[in-house]
Amino acid sequence: MFVNEPQTTLCMSAGIDYVTATTKPGIREKILSGLARTWFASREAEGYRPNQWSFNGYVGETIDGLSYGQRYDSSIVRVSSDLARLHGRTVLRMSEHVSRLDVQVTLIDDVVYADWADRAYVDSRNDGRVTAGITRTSLRHDSPDGAMFTLGSRVSERYYRIYDKKAESKGVWPPGSWRWEIEYKGNRAVRVAAHLATDAWSAEACRSVVQTGFSDYGIELPCARLPRSWRDASPREETDDEKRLEWLRTSIRPTIERLRETLGHAQMLEVLGLDDVDLVTGEFADEQQKGDDHVHAIHSRRRSKPHGDTAPSSDAPSSDLRGSSVTGDQDRSETSGPAG
Repeated sequence: MFVNEPQTTLCMSAGIDYVTATTKPGIREKILSGLARTWFASREAEGYRPNQWSFNGYVGETIDGLSYGQRYDSSIVRVSSDLARLHGRTVLRMSEHVSRLDVQVTLIDDVVYADWADRAYVDSRNDGRVTAGITRTSLRHDSPDGAMFTLGSRVSERYYRIYDKKAESKGVWPPGSWRWEIEYKGNRAVRVAAHLATDAWSAEACRSVVQTGFSDYGIELPCARLPRSWRDASPREETDDEKRLEWLRTSIRPTIERLRETLGHAQMLEVLGLDDVDLVTGEFADEQQKGDDHVHAIHSRRRSKPHGDTAPSSDAPSSDLRGSSVTGDQDRSETSGPAG
């Protein structure tokens, strides 16, 4: 910002955005494995679907924002996005080696037309390493994911990005949202991970790491120190089931409506495998028949009882509910280090 220029940005999010960590067999591995199972179950309950996953000899499962696998010498956990923000610090504390760590700060600018990627590109021209060609930079505006500035190389220990988060997220984040992000690998990932794992106020620790990293190249992060009263305001992303429903609504429904005009309503239900659904109750015919048979049996038994019989029916619902129960993290290129 220029001198005396009023700050127009507000911090929406600050935290860990991506972690790949490994742990050798032992108590930490058991704890991390148990946590991964808990996070998997939570993700499935939210409407995400798991898939088989393999990476560098590890075999396991992956679900939105979470991958977990095992091989003969260690286990691997990878968390990203919301799960990294919520549980990344726990992964850092429980793991024995971190091969990749991304830290981010996301701001929203009241001046929605502001281009922070372009501003960072201009500011980076003042750094001797950049002008000498030692450190590479790039600036793009022609991508569907919006404007992005990068500094460094994907294979180096530090890789910097500033990008339009609203465009990159396909509108999940509001207009004016910009993300400052640093991707650490190798020894730098290990050092930063050790720092973040022990810091008591992780959001401010992450903001400080990002600010220090960009200021090393003369690039500004327009975000003041975060007080302990600050709370993350990341928007909620759609689950897999919600995305499928939207796909059905926007892509499949128009086709079905056109075919129904040609084939008729009954034939369309048959093609979709819904011809045995009661359109009023929404139940399948066989399920509805079972319910009807049950009700009929109750009435038959009641009619067969002697007049004046006031004994409670065995079919009456019990008021004791004590026995009832309700049952309800895109691989990015990286170099995975050894476990330990």
